[in-house]
Amino acid sequence: WAGNVTSIGGGGGTVAVAAGGSASVTVVGMGGRVGTAVGVASLPWFYALTQRDQPFWRRLSWLLPLVGVLATAVAFVLFWPSLQAIWNDPNVDTAVGNLNTLAFRKIVWTWGLTAVGDFPFTGTGLGSFRAVAPRLYPLPIFTDISHAHNMLLQIALDMGLPGLAIYLALVGLMAYMSWRIACTRHPLFRPLSIGLLANLVALHTYGLLDTLALGSKTGIFLWLTLGLFTAVFGQTHHQDRN
Repeated sequence: WAGNVTSIGGGGGTVAVAAGGSASVTVVGMGGRVGTAVGVASLPWFYALTQRDQPFWRRLSWLLPLVGVLATAVAFVLFWPSLQAIWNDPNVDTAVGNLNTLAFRKIVWTWGLTAVGDFPFTGTGLGSFRAVAPRLYPLPIFTDISHAHNMLLQIALDMGLPGLAIYLALVGLMAYMSWRIACTRHPLFRPLSIGLLANLVALHTYGLLDTLALGSKTGIFLWLTLGLFTAVFGQTHHQDRN
């Protein structure tokens, strides 16, 4: 009975960490909704991958990505005109459309990459792209650009390419630790690790079109997530040693 309660609690923790956590570190908007959807959808796939010794879950681990790709393709075909209007249709706000369009992001990304090329080792400074960009580059946008609207690009701008390399190594380490925990099949830590991994997927899916600046107030959710990874891994390792 106690084992069942622990399993149910762990499963609830998975959904809570993935759904609640990804909703916390992403914001409302198209990118936030897509990131949260991808993070929650990755939960059954991660679970299936850790159960590949069972035929049903092994087949499901191959089937779920195919279903996801097919569903994405169908959505693009059915809703392409609407998606194109959302991302590419400029209106009267700026010369490149409103600040939610893909056209706006392409301008910011272009000059963001230029800035990374100009400051490859140091970046422009933590959170300073919004001040550097209008002074050094001919941006056709007369508004405050709070960030580069891409998470990895923003990290390169904040801390340079060495900082980006360290961040990618940190995320890779967290993913490895989470996978090691998930493979232990601990009744509580395993579902929590799967939820944390899904949370990481949600954040970086959102980060393709927007960003959670590392030095911002909401950036604390990212560091809390990484702290949870480390704490759960340390606790699992401690129990294994005992």
